[in-house]
Amino acid sequence: MRSTKIPVMILFLPCVWLLFIESTLAQDVEQTYTAFKDRWQNSPVIMHGGLQAQLGLNAMNGSDPRIEPFTYRILGHIQADILGIKVPAQLVHTSKSTVFNYTLPSFTSVGISPSYKWATLHLGDRSMEFSRYSLSGHHFRGIGMELKPGKFHIKSMLGTLMRQRIQEAGTIQRIEPRYKRKGWGFQMGYGTENNKILFSLFHAKDQMSHDIQSDDFIIMPAENLVLSGLGRKQLGENLSVELEVARSELTANRESVEYGNEIERLSTPLLPNANTSTGVYWAVRTDLTASFDLGKFIIGHERVGPGYQTMGSLFFDNDVERLTLSYRNAFLERKLHLATKMGYERNNLSDKEANQYSRFVGSLVASYTINSKMSFTGNYSNFNSVNRMRTIGQPLDLVDTITLALVNQQANLGMQIQTSPSGNFQVTMSWQKANNIIYDIVQTNQSNQYVMGLLSYNYQQPESNWSLSSSFQVIKSRADDFGTISWGPTLGGGLSFFNRKCHARAMLAYQSVIMNSTMQGSTFSFTLNMNYQLSDNQTVSLTSNALSRRSNIQSIPSFTECRTSLQYGWRF
Repeated sequence: MRSTKIPVMILFLPCVWLLFIESTLAQDVEQTYTAFKDRWQNSPVIMHGGLQAQLGLNAMNGSDPRIEPFTYRILGHIQADILGIKVPAQLVHTSKSTVFNYTLPSFTSVGISPSYKWATLHLGDRSMEFSRYSLSGHHFRGIGMELKPGKFHIKSMLGTLMRQRIQEAGTIQRIEPRYKRKGWGFQMGYGTENNKILFSLFHAKDQMSHDIQSDDFIIMPAENLVLSGLGRKQLGENLSVELEVARSELTANRESVEYGNEIERLSTPLLPNANTSTGVYWAVRTDLTASFDLGKFIIGHERVGPGYQTMGSLFFDNDVERLTLSYRNAFLERKLHLATKMGYERNNLSDKEANQYSRFVGSLVASYTINSKMSFTGNYSNFNSVNRMRTIGQPLDLVDTITLALVNQQANLGMQIQTSPSGNFQVTMSWQKANNIIYDIVQTNQSNQYVMGLLSYNYQQPESNWSLSSSFQVIKSRADDFGTISWGPTLGGGLSFFNRKCHARAMLAYQSVIMNSTMQGSTFSFTLNMNYQLSDNQTVSLTSNALSRRSNIQSIPSFTECRTSLQYGWRF
């Protein structure tokens, strides 16, 4: 039997909204009427925004095309103010295209978020934030509301989180949608930024049609219900505490055998169809913040139980507990800035995993400005973070690919020297160690390391309207048994003319690839970009890139490719 809670809640929310509007408008009717009359007489409609259109022509010789011969893209945004009602809207439409060697279908994204005083309505393709443990950073297509009358906080959403794309299932690390995923959520709270309490409820469910199968995996429909609460309290002028708790009920396979009457059900009235694949998981986070003249300190504790997952986030790391201390301050007349976070982390919280670890975790971000001509920056972290990583020059890939990876260690070091009023010299070094993510699971046996060094020099002569840039880059990566080194220089130059209405820039780049001490191939590219200012609010640009790849691997062909795009931009 399907739950009727959702339609009841949808009908209830507008009633709450109307009650708040009535109580609020009763207090300032005269003020609102005066403001409305002034806007009506002077500037009833204020509008600004922009439109961007792009056409692409692509040709390839020597190999199968990596991108469609003809592509287009339209981007638009409007910020309107109609008698005090703010109406931001956006439009995105693209043709079928190829991104990082993966064919993506055409799509259209349209969204609008009108607001008036403390009320905001979301329509179309939008995103909302409830909690890091429920709805966080996930776009949806539907309707949403945000109400902030006085100290009250109300949010709600209803829509499609993922559209079904059967033909695309499993192509990009198997993280793209397989079923149409519907979701709804509601959050209510009271208080100010320093003293508040929030409760939220989020539900998502895959609509069952038929299984999508491949040779090595079967994708099943899932269902998820997350309840979370957050409280924040200012304990004094320099001390505050924050607590967040979340409970996630996840049914990994809605078609699994249901529990019998003799087995205790794990469901709630909002998730009634629990079965043998249903689990209940918890997450909790506590932060104690203290601010003094010596700096800002944060003592944090986070525990995310094994199996914790939310369909409101694209990826979630679980089975981990952290106890950390953060510190941030500036020294030496604010020339030196430090931010550090360190602590203890462990996994296998249920003592059921074979792979167990407990380790020291820490991060450090520092910047030091010696004088107006020289500065240093650096950072290190061994906290886990999810990144989309682009691999460059891999001989087994067609020039560029992208992967989703769990980065567990990374470090960066940079130096900038102003050699003259027009020139500067930069040195950058990066190191990263990560594990690939497939099926939303971290592949602990598929690690890769990445080291990059870059030297660059830039010179710009404002009086003569020209500029020069040069760089030399070395990248060393290792994944499993493959060790790759790629290196190459880049040289570029720019020139402005026609009273600086037109700007042209050209760039030459060469890259050589060596794998396991054997030369695998090289790439040479030339890029030309021209940008012309038609008027104060209109621009047109032309970009053309020619790339030639020579391969020494018999299974990877050599090829040449040319991509040209014409772009028009209008601001109003």
